[in-house]
Amino acid sequence: MHKEHSKVFLPPDNDNAKIWQFMDFPEFVSVLDQHSLFFSKAVNLFDPYEGQIPQRNKLAKIQYNNRSHNPSALREKTHETLRNVIVINSWHINELESAAMWNLYSQLKTGISILSTYDRLCRSFDNNFDDDTFIGKVKYIDYNRDSINDFDMLELFVTKRKHFEYEEELRVITTTTFSRYDNRRLILGDATKELYKIEPFKQNRTNLLTDAGRYVPVDLEALLDKIFVAPLSEDWYVNLVKSVVSKYGISQDKVVKSNLYSA
Repeated sequence: MHKEHSKVFLPPDNDNAKIWQFMDFPEFVSVLDQHSLFFSKAVNLFDPYEGQIPQRNKLAKIQYNNRSHNPSALREKTHETLRNVIVINSWHINELESAAMWNLYSQLKTGISILSTYDRLCRSFDNNFDDDTFIGKVKYIDYNRDSINDFDMLELFVTKRKHFEYEEELRVITTTTFSRYDNRRLILGDATKELYKIEPFKQNRTNLLTDAGRYVPVDLEALLDKIFVAPLSEDWYVNLVKSVVSKYGISQDKVVKSNLYSA
């Protein structure tokens, strides 16, 4: 289910903010077939800085360690563990279609874009009682000059470099190894059990995690507002998409062709 965490996961300005996800046709069919969204491992995302600690935080730790005892080695180990078990699903916040997003993350002739809203995305996890999901806007910073509150290590995964501000990204984050989460810290069943003396109350579900990531079940009816077919697609392809969605119980009325390049 969706869990609120107002200190790290900040929502868009309103619950009905439009969000978009761009993908290729096979990826879209997998969403329908699995009744799920695919979440990629943080460590596998394109930007090597994903989930990394900003330079200013590292310098602060060095200074702190020079003054007093600090269990930084354990925190660093936990951080690396998180990068391999945190999984992320990304959306683009925009009132309108984005030509840049079509070009970057899909194909202009055979791509698909799912249109939803922040509220719909939150509600789509209502019947998923196995996964705690956190949803919030990405914060963009200068990794050489700015710092973050890395005592809440989930903040590392909704923080990116300023070079990516154009993405206007909204992220959904979960993992297979949450044991408990309070408003201050993430507690992993294995990585921090000895530190916090807490036994995990959730079953470790790492068997669901592949090298790439994992599928997380959603309510597609709640999630899907519209399904946009690529702006340069031909009529036969639009009809194919309509035929496929109907086979999975989705109304063909949700399928529209993008008019991005129509006069």
